[in-house]
Amino acid sequence: MSVLDLSEGGAYISSCDLFKEGADPIAVEIVFSDTQTVETSARFLRQDDEHVAIRFSPFIPMSIIFAEQRRLLRLYAPAE
Repeated sequence: MSVLDLSEGGAYISSCDLFKEGADPIAVEIVFSDTQTVETSARFLRQDDEHVAIRFSPFIPMSIIFAEQRRLLRLYAPAE
């Protein structure tokens, strides 16, 4: 599955059969490009034609989100 948007509280992902409306939360492991992993649970929040929004509990620590943002900025920020 592809992650299109990730925050401390949830994610917006390509549609998959793992998350269904009304289903119990499931255990997930998020693996970042630097190989750091976070274990949490996720539940269905909403869906459109091609994507699913999920909610994490507990949230991903902000320090991990900030570290990933800094890594992406180093890789893709335009040169000044």
